[in-house]
Amino acid sequence: QIRPVLNTASEHIFSTPLQQIVCGKFRSIAYDASSTEQPDSGMPNQLIYFADPMCSWCWGFSPVIDRIRDTYGDDLPVMLVLGGLQPGNTRPLNDETKDSIKEHWQHVFDRSAQPFEHAFFERDGFVYDTEPPSRAIIALHSLANDSSLSSLKAMHHAFYAENRDVTDADVLADIAEE
Repeated sequence: QIRPVLNTASEHIFSTPLQQIVCGKFRSIAYDASSTEQPDSGMPNQLIYFADPMCSWCWGFSPVIDRIRDTYGDDLPVMLVLGGLQPGNTRPLNDETKDSIKEHWQHVFDRSAQPFEHAFFERDGFVYDTEPPSRAIIALHSLANDSSLSSLKAMHHAFYAENRDVTDADVLADIAEE
């Protein structure tokens, strides 16, 4: 079962502080790597995947997550923790920031071959606010249980490969309908 959590700096209805996620639920994450035995914490194994719908490295990592799910299925549940890249940002991108993002996208492409639509950089006044698509994924999860990773993948693809504005409510609604 995939359980998304929006983790932002500000307190919102969907927010769960990272400390609560890590400390409250996963007491025995760390163990002696030289030991052949892992401690029995009484908790099932699971993958905690920290991601953001507007994180290029997360988009690059998408095929790996697909492979993990295909390989382990229900034997390795995934807890998706969303948000944190730039939630609530209100500043439009300037040329310097666009250049930095271009460089990141090139690094991700070089390592993953995931597609990027560079027409994005021709936009004027775009505000890189990662909270709307994160909230949309959580909303979709509540409507269609266990769709979080497929929703994240759809957001990634829409933003990176199709140059769609995943901060726009109408675009998010269209993605949800697809």
